[in-house]
Amino acid sequence: MQKLLSREEYKNHLEEIKNISCRFCESDTQIIIKKFKYFKWIFNIAPYYKYHTMLIPNRHMLKITDMSVDEWQEWKTIHEYIKGKFKQEFGTNQLMVIVREFYGDTDKVAYYKPEHLHISYINDKIGDFEKLNLDPAAKDVDFKNFIKIINS
Repeated sequence: MQKLLSREEYKNHLEEIKNISCRFCESDTQIIIKKFKYFKWIFNIAPYYKYHTMLIPNRHMLKITDMSVDEWQEWKTIHEYIKGKFKQEFGTNQLMVIVREFYGDTDKVAYYKPEHLHISYINDKIGDFEKLNLDPAAKDVDFKNFIKIINS
């Protein structure tokens, strides 16, 4: 599947893949922007906002503190790379970075299982994030063109 989903479509998708051990480790539905040694930069396939991307560790981990020294060093470099690409594409230094960690207490919220550290990078050029509302057009972005721009 190479398309972005609404949040409702994503809930259905999660039901379809509920038997895999980790949707970030095993899923072939990821839209990969760029691969690095220890991470992959992907589109959130059910974005909350336009150009909602995520950095996913290749190694399964739950918390940012689970990173090795080498992973930490690479993340710092990738972080600056992503900031530069967002500035180049959107002309802004406004970028929301959200680290989603898991501590094994998500049994009450099956929607977030399986657990895997991911770091969201969201363009905040017009302050969309501050409104704390979902953008229904977020699934309509031209992700293929964005990937082409990032990798050029």
